[in-house]
Amino acid sequence: MIRLSDALRLARTKLRMRRVRLVLTIVVSALLFSVLTASAVLLQGTTASLKSFSTEGYGNQFFVQGTPQVDATSPATTAAVVAELQPKHAALVAQKKALAKQLNLPYDEAGDSTLPLVNQPSQTGGAATWVLNAESPLVQEALAARAASTKVAYEDFAAAASSQGATATYRGTVSSAISSSSRGATLAIVKDGREMTSSAASGESRGLRTLVDNGWSLRDQKLLAPFVLKGQQLAVGEDGSIPMVAPFSAAEEMLGLKPLSETATPEARIQRIATVRTRIAGRTAQLCYRNTASTTLVQKAESVMKDWAANKGKPDAQEPTVQYALPTTPCAIPSVSKDIRAAEDKQVADNQEKFDRTFGLVSDPVQGVVTLRIVGLSPDADSGMTSMSLTSILSGLLSSNAGAGWISPLEATSNATVQAIFGGGPETMPLTRQLYYARFPSADRMRAFTAAQSCAMGSETGALDGAPEDAVAEAQEPVGDPTAACLAAGKGFALSPYGNSAGAIDDFTKGANTFLRWFLLGVLALAAVIMAGNIGKIVADSRRETAVFRSLGARRFHIAQIYLTYVTLVCALIAGVALAVGTGLPQAVSVTQSPALSAIAVQAFNAANVHQKFTLVGFAPMHLLAICGCVLPAGLLSATLPLLTNMRRNPITDMRDDA
Repeated sequence: MIRLSDALRLARTKLRMRRVRLVLTIVVSALLFSVLTASAVLLQGTTASLKSFSTEGYGNQFFVQGTPQVDATSPATTAAVVAELQPKHAALVAQKKALAKQLNLPYDEAGDSTLPLVNQPSQTGGAATWVLNAESPLVQEALAARAASTKVAYEDFAAAASSQGATATYRGTVSSAISSSSRGATLAIVKDGREMTSSAASGESRGLRTLVDNGWSLRDQKLLAPFVLKGQQLAVGEDGSIPMVAPFSAAEEMLGLKPLSETATPEARIQRIATVRTRIAGRTAQLCYRNTASTTLVQKAESVMKDWAANKGKPDAQEPTVQYALPTTPCAIPSVSKDIRAAEDKQVADNQEKFDRTFGLVSDPVQGVVTLRIVGLSPDADSGMTSMSLTSILSGLLSSNAGAGWISPLEATSNATVQAIFGGGPETMPLTRQLYYARFPSADRMRAFTAAQSCAMGSETGALDGAPEDAVAEAQEPVGDPTAACLAAGKGFALSPYGNSAGAIDDFTKGANTFLRWFLLGVLALAAVIMAGNIGKIVADSRRETAVFRSLGARRFHIAQIYLTYVTLVCALIAGVALAVGTGLPQAVSVTQSPALSAIAVQAFNAANVHQKFTLVGFAPMHLLAICGCVLPAGLLSATLPLLTNMRRNPITDMRDDA
């Protein structure tokens, strides 16, 4: 009888045989399992760090941003609005002709770019067609009226989100830069006694000029509350100062700090974050705003005086009939310094102004200075530069909680200056300038709402994916573009994740667990194949030995016990090497990458503790035990076929063949 101790002694003896092959088997198999172990440790550490940082700011809450969709371009909408506006268009042309005749002014209907409809000739030789002039107030009013009937208002969004379990909904606006044409105002930071405009700047958009380049947006103050710096408030100040969450680079510029170099250490970045947070709270900046009339007047005056300064003194130079004194203080307007126009020319100009004012084509210049008070910080907008480094990949999960850019609380629209800049409160703004937000208690609720509102056009049939059959039938009418089809199906919002990365972190965690399960199965199968080569050879070379044991009365179980013990020892060696390498490698990676990721996470999540660490190492005992435990099944699987084949052979035949 072969006892377990005997089987262990014999198995240890076999470990000394064919050492090169054994070492190769152990090394290759251990590498496979060490990669699996390292992946498990990295994913566990990354997930734990992401969850730890995500408790800051919005915490473990799930937000969706909704943009109301407006159909302004489909053939059906265009035809309906054209039909609606044709009588108004004709009446407006008649009024303009009558007033122009009365004021003795020329008027050409074909050259009037302010009319709501434009008669566009056909390129194929057919009849001319009417097209909409998007800049016309009449067209904008008609489109807004149609949009209001498509159930894409805030109340419709709130009802749809609540039906899917949303716990709260909020409002906001798009950036003022995006809607500048409809807002009719321009912004400029006042610095060192002059206005900083986008046209006067060059290079990368950073610092204070980002307000001019990227605009100013509004959010419900409840969305901004978690990111207010210590000691700051989101209310409009008694001095009229407007609370503002500003980009980090703008705060650096306001403090007179030069941007850190790309080679700056993570420790230096963390120290910079702490310094900026402490010193920027409550600092103010001056913003100049101008309506279209004010901006046009400044540009005209600067152009006239620049040209006159360049040509003055030349023989053929003609002195401008109207000259201006350019403002010497920020956010002021030029004044007329000299007017040498003839009386007849002045009368024509006065008549033209009367004509333009009658039809709302001009207005008085309006400008002013507003004080912005920094109450919070946001990351700078992504420059679009990407790389395949681990830090860059994980940075995608460390997204901004409040979004990049300049953001003020929506409640600041109670201030008259803010209303002048944004054109009123959120309820009166056009739908194209509004944003909606919904907060959900779980990722599943958020996904359910997103799925219910998602609308994708089929590439061939034009059917709406996921829409009810009756909605699909209605949407298959010739509406002209996907937006019209989606609206016809009752899906009127473009949705995207907002806020922290809770949804992305949840997806990352689930995806990581799925990856580990499939990776484990793949490693298990591949390791079994690799180990089978060595173990199969050991079993095949031991036929005479097996035959001797059988002839001395050993049973098949005893023979199997020897080889299974050998397999167990090999698996133990593989598991030990895999565990050592698989846990050591992530720690080495974490030492090099964690400081940079910590700096990114602290700023993105607005972590209260700037020294909070983002570690890539996390040990889940059950995961490690499961991986190590899978080494033995791989070994047993590799030994099964060779062992069964050997056990079924006739020992007398093996002894005769080996003699």
